[in-house]
Amino acid sequence: MIGSVGQQSGIAGAVTMNGPKAVSAWVASVNASGGLACHQVRYLVADDGGSPAKHAAQVQQLVERDGVVAFVQMNPALSWSGSEKYLVAKKIPVIGTDTSYDMVYNHPNFFPQASSGKYSVQATVGAVSTSFSPEAKANFGVLSCQEIAACTYLADNTKSLADMFGLTLKYTGRVSITQPDYTSACVAAKNAGVKGLYVVLDANSVHRLARSCASVQYKPQVLTPGTGVTPSMTGDPNLEGFFQGLMVAPFTDPSIPGVKEMTSVLARFAPGLDRSGQTPVGWVSAKMLEHASQFFPAKDALTSADILASMYKVKKFDAGGMTAPLTFTPGENPKPFVCWASTTIRNGAWVTASKWTCK
Repeated sequence: MIGSVGQQSGIAGAVTMNGPKAVSAWVASVNASGGLACHQVRYLVADDGGSPAKHAAQVQQLVERDGVVAFVQMNPALSWSGSEKYLVAKKIPVIGTDTSYDMVYNHPNFFPQASSGKYSVQATVGAVSTSFSPEAKANFGVLSCQEIAACTYLADNTKSLADMFGLTLKYTGRVSITQPDYTSACVAAKNAGVKGLYVVLDANSVHRLARSCASVQYKPQVLTPGTGVTPSMTGDPNLEGFFQGLMVAPFTDPSIPGVKEMTSVLARFAPGLDRSGQTPVGWVSAKMLEHASQFFPAKDALTSADILASMYKVKKFDAGGMTAPLTFTPGENPKPFVCWASTTIRNGAWVTASKWTCK
């Protein structure tokens, strides 16, 4: 029994819910083929509405009432604080997340599948460096939210991050994801001469930003983390040429074995699920568990300790070329890494912009 608790609805859920949906498709595929190491998989997904208190209660309920022995693709971008202590104390494996917090590197029972927290910010700034034109990189700006930890890290380290990737910083701004309009931010960036804008906002806010900038005839190159992307973006003419920075290899490249497999499984078991944003991030989480299943003990009822022991045997696993080689060691915290790719919207569809790169 595995589970996920996080935002499956609302502003945050609009961008994070596809991760668990990808895992659900993987579960259906695995069970259709006889199960995971001869175990049928059950996957329970709970919506905490962004409340840390509700998140804590749901995590405890799934473990103590429902028998969940591991969490796969946890997506509580706004509510992680509710479960961290419980999960650590109970030594419950957490296999993959929405990549929003770097606390996943602080505990040996967490298994991040991609650059997370401040390292995800570094990765997406890296994506800027391999996606933007020379003019955009020489006239770089940052616009971040006020609501999540990754935005605070970005705001506090904007200049050093720009320097890290050879970008010339001309503007920084902070806004709220609840703002109905971003015209003032667009005007400020335009007046600063910004040609390339790195934006960390939710998907609906990105639509409003693009509309606001268009209203003042301002069209910079824009990149946002792919973990905040939704299918609606490809249908917005104001976002033509828009980039998403990816924490895993580009889902648009069928030459990557892991992408080819994911595409095939989703076509059969989740045909309406968009492949951008959190979908491939969730898929890689599921594939981590699948890889570890070869180390499961031969017993009917697996425990959290069994899953942990199996995860610690994962060595240099890259999910068919979709992530950096992952290795986990018993009792040791996971080691951070900074890797990225990017896609761009061209004629209303995602295409590869930059290939998989690690710093």
